[in-house]
Amino acid sequence: ALGTLNAAEPGAFGPGFAQTRGDILLSKGDKAGALREYLSAQTTQIAGVIDAPILELKIGDLRAQGIAVAPAAPKAMKSPAKP
Repeated sequence: ALGTLNAAEPGAFGPGFAQTRGDILLSKGDKAGALREYLSAQTTQIAGVIDAPILELKIGDLRAQGIAVAPAAPKAMKSPAKP
């Protein structure tokens, strides 16, 4: 699932992709990685793409467990191919 998300061009859905990557990492036990992705989704969120209150709950839950990481830099978007 992570490979599919990382290979796709998210466009305006980048925050949703980051949140989903966080959910996948959390299910694999990588709490720091999940928090990093959630923070990335939070800093790049676009109205209507993610549910901000749910994302804040996920972040708060991990922080309450003592997980702390620096947010990941937003992923660079690929330039469109020139004709």
